[in-house]
Amino acid sequence: MSRELDLVLLGASGSVGTVMARYFRDHAPDMKWAIAGRKNSGTLKGIAMELASTATLITADCSDLESLRRMAARAKVVVTAVGPYSQYGEPVVAACIAEGAHYVDITGEMWWVSQMRSQYGLSAEAAGVCLCSFAGYDCVPFEMSTRICHNLLATAHGTRLVSAECLCTMTMGDGGGLPPGTMLTILNIAKDGVLSTCAGWLDFLPRSERLAALGSLVAWALPCWSVQAGGWTVPEGMGVASAAIVHFGAPRLGYPKLRFAARYAALPLPFQFLLPLGGGLSLWPGAFTLWGLLPVLAMYTSIAMLAPVALFGFVLIGICPPVARLVARFIAMVGAAGSPRARTLVTTRGRGANGAIVHSVMDVPGDAGVYATALLACETSLSLLDRLGAGNAISAGFVTPAVAVGIELEERLKASGVRMSVE
Repeated sequence: MSRELDLVLLGASGSVGTVMARYFRDHAPDMKWAIAGRKNSGTLKGIAMELASTATLITADCSDLESLRRMAARAKVVVTAVGPYSQYGEPVVAACIAEGAHYVDITGEMWWVSQMRSQYGLSAEAAGVCLCSFAGYDCVPFEMSTRICHNLLATAHGTRLVSAECLCTMTMGDGGGLPPGTMLTILNIAKDGVLSTCAGWLDFLPRSERLAALGSLVAWALPCWSVQAGGWTVPEGMGVASAAIVHFGAPRLGYPKLRFAARYAALPLPFQFLLPLGGGLSLWPGAFTLWGLLPVLAMYTSIAMLAPVALFGFVLIGICPPVARLVARFIAMVGAAGSPRARTLVTTRGRGANGAIVHSVMDVPGDAGVYATALLACETSLSLLDRLGAGNAISAGFVTPAVAVGIELEERLKASGVRMSVE
């Protein structure tokens, strides 16, 4: 593929996109690339001035398909940080397929990806275009960790992965939080309807994986004892997304119908007031809290008490467009800068079909919502360029990072400051 540019970043003025732009500048000095966005975006012009010596500026708008096609025609890879993708993503997908550019995004909206696959899957495969979604925190640490455990089981124990528990620990550093795009995605779920979103979640999965994925989802929602943590754990916040994504790629990666769980060994920040005497991030495993069971039950009780309020809010947003617009305007004013000094740690315990146990550790710099997601998306995009440069086969159609660039991504993550180990 002979193109003027290696890569175009669409959406460099957003919370995650800004971090991605600076990451490309600092970690890919030899890459020919550009940032793209609306012509009248003052924030984008500011970023363009900051990157003037390394990246060019392209005018492209998600409401203008022709501008997106002109953008895609110039690049080998287009990576987009413009969400919610159910609102802004389809024209970018269509432009990349039409112009033969490979595609990367950071969505967690598998119901949208399912819809895009139904509409564009065959044309993407015919065009040889790789559409790699889920390149952020929602997917990469969980999918790569299970893949690494499976490979270790296969090489060291001659068996395959049948269950994996990812235990997440986060430190917030001096920033972080949910980017506006993520909050708008939650708002869109309320507007579009929870039932249709759930149906899209199920439709995203291969038929052979649906029952196993539903089992993982039920197990995710309940309190669970963890051998790793030595106590009771609670659901990891993005477990609905990560369970679907891991099960989506599992058949192609060699471990179909596995049992998967993503857990916290600590109460999420909004519930830490339930820990007495300043318990901080710990669930206090031990006899004092029945190995974490008491704070876990307190959290579930709080959720049950707050559920009617949340349900009322969802219904109000769904039936009252002015309220939805007001909330969207408020979200648009919220920013999340991200923190490179935070840490996102995922330790995974994998069990093989013969009972063998292996562990993998992935320690990613930055907060999960912004900095770590930006790092993972950038390295996924650069891994795709590495694969193209080496002349290796590209998986056409809608795929996940571990399927598209698993080997290259593992090596790039190790070189980028992500601490990875296995045992």
